[in-house]
Amino acid sequence: VQLARLEAAVGAFREDFVGDSEAVEVSAVHLQPEQWFIFTELSFPGELLGRLGFVRPADQSSRRTDRIYLSYEVLSRADGDVILSAIDREDNPDGLPDVTAGALWNSLDAVRAGDVYVIDGFLWPVGGSGHAG
Repeated sequence: VQLARLEAAVGAFREDFVGDSEAVEVSAVHLQPEQWFIFTELSFPGELLGRLGFVRPADQSSRRTDRIYLSYEVLSRADGDVILSAIDREDNPDGLPDVTAGALWNSLDAVRAGDVYVIDGFLWPVGGSGHAG
């Protein structure tokens, strides 16, 4: 059931960018109330995006870890042509955390273009690397 939900979400996303995956820079992040992190290419989302042919922002790369934890002061590192934002529904039952109401979030190119996709954190496991292996 969860795999079918994931495939549906990926399919809906791909419909918006058919034929352009190599030209679209996709940021994959997980927003939490106190901090956020980038999913690197070693994470499940990173592997999935790579397999789909999407490019990632250069500063979202790491060959050592599946995630890079950051403070909200450097939220600019979340930007890309598109932002995929995983959230924990338990922490954010109404959607994105409060930080997304602020000036830093709203200054991101993807946010201004309306190209932010919220993904349920349950669909994108954050408990280690090699999920798409």
